[in-house]
Amino acid sequence: MLNHAKIFEDDRYKFWPKAVNTAIKLDNILIKPGQKQCPYEKFYNAIPGFVNHLAPFGKLCVVGNSGQKDKTKDKGEYYMMLGYAEDSPSR
Repeated sequence: MLNHAKIFEDDRYKFWPKAVNTAIKLDNILIKPGQKQCPYEKFYNAIPGFVNHLAPFGKLCVVGNSGQKDKTKDKGEYYMMLGYAEDSPSR
């Protein structure tokens, strides 16, 4: 994941825990061959809410600033997707 995201060698030690958390979260929503439900669905009896909002690890994105009124200034900031929030409502 870190190679695909093109994260510099010096920064990898900072981001590998986020890559592992993302990999585990994604593994828990994948349906394995021979199964009818994913592990998350078996445990919680529901599909997680973030399934419809999946994005690749390391994807560059723009987060909008809804309070920005000036038309000549940027209306958002660039960020890199480094995982899914632990406190997000996923059930």
